Amino acid sequence: RPLFLLIWLCMWLTAATELGPGQWVANIFNEVLESGTQAGIILLVWVNGIMYLMRQLLGHVPHRISPTLLIVVTAPLAAVGLYLFGQTTTAPMWFLAATFLAVGTAFWWPTMLGITSERFPAGGALLLAIVGASGSISTAVSGPTMGWINDTYGARVVLPVWAILPAILFGIFTLIFLNDRTKGGYRIERLSKMG
Repeated sequence: RPLFLLIWLCMWLTAATELGPGQWVANIFNEVLESGTQAGIILLVWVNGIMYLMRQLLGHVPHRISPTLLIVVTAPLAAVGLYLFGQTTTAPMWFLAATFLAVGTAFWWPTMLGITSERFPAGGALLLAIVGASGSISTAVSGPTMGWINDTYGARVVLPVWAILPAILFGIFTLIFLNDRTKGGYRIERLSKMG
C-alpha cells in the first residue's frame, strides 16, 4: 500500500534524526567549544537521560493522541534542537538544544512501529521487521553522511543541516494527519475474523 511505503521512508528519516546525531553531538560539542576534555559525553548522557525519563514517566502520553499528531508536534522541537547546535557557543545553550532534540525524538521509534502495527495489521511481524531493520540501516548510513558534511563544511554545519530531516517529517505527517481527519481521524485497522 502507498501509505506503508511512505511510513517506511519516514522510518529512515526518524531513525536518522533520533540516532544519527548521537554519534556526533559529543565530538561536535568538544570541537566547537575547543574543549580538550571529553565534556561532550555529558551532553550525550543528558540527551539519553531525558529520553529514558520521558519513556518511563510519560509513556502513556502517546496513547492519548494520534501517533501522526505526536510526530507533527514533536518534529519542530527536534528541528529547533538540531538547528540550535550550530548557532550557539555556550554550554547552557548546548544543553537547551540537546533538550529540544531529546524531547522531540523520545517517542519516535516506538511510534513508528506502532503506526506500522496499527495501520497494516495484515503485514504482521514481517512489516515490523522491515521497518525496524530500515531504522537500523538508516542509522548506519547517517553516520558516514554526517561525517562527509563535517569534513566538507565543518562541525558547526552538521546538525543544522540535519534539521532538514525533521522539517520534512513535519510536512509529511501533517499531510497524513489532515488526510486522516477527512476520514474521521486516526483509526486502528482490525483484521477481519476468518470464518
